[in-house]
Amino acid sequence: MSPQQDSIELEPAELQTLAAAFDEAWVALAHEVSADPESLVHARTKLALIMLELAKLGESGKDELYRRGIRIFRGMSDAARAS
Repeated sequence: MSPQQDSIELEPAELQTLAAAFDEAWVALAHEVSADPESLVHARTKLALIMLELAKLGESGKDELYRRGIRIFRGMSDAARAS
């Protein structure tokens, strides 16, 4: 992947929307993650990368970012537990 494909440019309002969706999703998910500081950092990073990828794919609505972010995060966590 070229650096251009890995980057994303957001307007201030889009960044605020993305941050709000992330914050709300984290509140909903935090209780599902171990209280171990390393696990928390890993989980927050995973959620942030999911949200950024959704934004790169064109998702810009807070509610949809929130819903899809949570669904993907939980799906990845379920898959990791199953293996």
